[in-house]
Amino acid sequence: MYMLVKDATGGLQEAATADFPAIRLMSVSAYPNGDPQPVFRDPVCWQVASPATVKEHSAVAFFFGRHLYQNVKIPVGLIHSSAGATGAEAWLSAEALATVAGGKEDLGNLATWKELMIEWAGYDADPAMYKKKMTEWYVQNDPGSATEPGWADPALADAEWKTIKLPGSWQSALGGFEGVAWFRKSFDLPEALQGKDVVIFLGQMDRRDTVWINGVQVGQSDSNGWVRQYRVDAKLLKPTGNLMAVRILGGSGFQGNAANLKIVELSKGAPDPGFSLVGDWKCQAGVSLRKATKVPSLRSGNPNIPTALFNGAVAPLTPFAIKGAVWYQGESSWNNPGKYKQLLPALIGDWRARFASGDFPFLIVQLPSFGETHAAPSFSGWVQLRDVQALIARTIPNCGLAVTVDIGDPKDVHPRNKLDVGLRLGLLARAMVYGQTIPYSGPVFNKMDVDGANARLSFDHAEGLAIHGSEAKLQGFAVAGADRRFVWAEAVIEKGVVVVSSPQVAVPVAVRYACDDSPVANLVNKTELPAAPFRTDSW
Repeated sequence: MYMLVKDATGGLQEAATADFPAIRLMSVSAYPNGDPQPVFRDPVCWQVASPATVKEHSAVAFFFGRHLYQNVKIPVGLIHSSAGATGAEAWLSAEALATVAGGKEDLGNLATWKELMIEWAGYDADPAMYKKKMTEWYVQNDPGSATEPGWADPALADAEWKTIKLPGSWQSALGGFEGVAWFRKSFDLPEALQGKDVVIFLGQMDRRDTVWINGVQVGQSDSNGWVRQYRVDAKLLKPTGNLMAVRILGGSGFQGNAANLKIVELSKGAPDPGFSLVGDWKCQAGVSLRKATKVPSLRSGNPNIPTALFNGAVAPLTPFAIKGAVWYQGESSWNNPGKYKQLLPALIGDWRARFASGDFPFLIVQLPSFGETHAAPSFSGWVQLRDVQALIARTIPNCGLAVTVDIGDPKDVHPRNKLDVGLRLGLLARAMVYGQTIPYSGPVFNKMDVDGANARLSFDHAEGLAIHGSEAKLQGFAVAGADRRFVWAEAVIEKGVVVVSSPQVAVPVAVRYACDDSPVANLVNKTELPAAPFRTDSW
């Protein structure tokens, strides 16, 4: 939700033609606070949707609102209140969180958290103080930072370091490490870039990074997940024998895709393919967070403090009369889907009560594909979180689910296709809220009948069940017998139902579909909207 139009795929082109006087935009400052606030810390105001304002607005929100305006023909106001990399706990009020299992424990440390928020507020007022604190922390804790330039020194011998292919998570080289890790790459500058000012693109990073070229620091960022781009003057680069060093404080490192790992001539900008940095890098662990002192925190790093973002970014909105809410969150909650099953319903009920707009529509964006495609059927926390989102959408009145499992990016936790996300939310709203009789959903599992060795699956929104594109057969189905051991299954469409079977399962007991972090799954209906991931054993 936090990604802006200008950062989404095709966003700048979409913004360039945005002239919608009847669409009004408001972005609020998502500062955390220890107590509910009556007003926002920074001034806010409505803006007319224009090329200049749209590109700085939430991409999902704008594409959703534009679709509504174009198809319902009514004025639309969009309030963007979000923060990247935050858990649901941060968006609940203290009263709502106290009703959730474990919520009282979350609230037990609130006094300490309030002290931290005062510290962060000080860093906001004086960024130099935060920079000084971070520098001191690195020197005191990280062996690669103990001296200047430390492990960024081009003369450092790194032959014994591990080799890792980038972009990609550092888990392949460092296992379950969380802390400071260093990456180095030697490169010769192509002739076309010699003598030119350039921009280094490093893709998305997990949390904080610092970058050196030939021992000179050229940039740093504390924004989790966003594409890094740092300008480098021509005089800092050599035709041959350059050394780039990257220090990352996080849990996985380079998260972006190959197209965003490159050096580009400044005058040409991001669309130019430039000189690729994809491939082998040297990698070395610095300090583990388990062995380090507490890391200074910066508010713009989106602290996950229970209630803090409700207090600072939702409570000031509650006097507004709203039509509904769009919720796109879960990436930071995948490791505890059981708790999330309580958190999100508590949040929905609490927000509905506080806005006093009845059981307003609450539209949930389901987690997209991200991560591994497993050889055998799996049921990770990421998959379980998707399952919980679907459960909430179908059991809480006036909730809807926008399925995005087909438009994610296995290597990017923040996929850039936000246009289709907004479209699918818009279809939901047109049908649920404005009563339009339109196709608005892909196939949704309804029931399973067992016929010998076959499981026959019926679906809602099943008109024109089909295989997506030109693919030859259905994929993504797994089946289990009484032993609950799931195996990949054959699946065919017969007279509006899907028949699932496997020679390894004599009598099917349960079927799952698209239950993988990045599933290979291709069931659609005549609208080409994807079937929602499901498991029959959860009903």
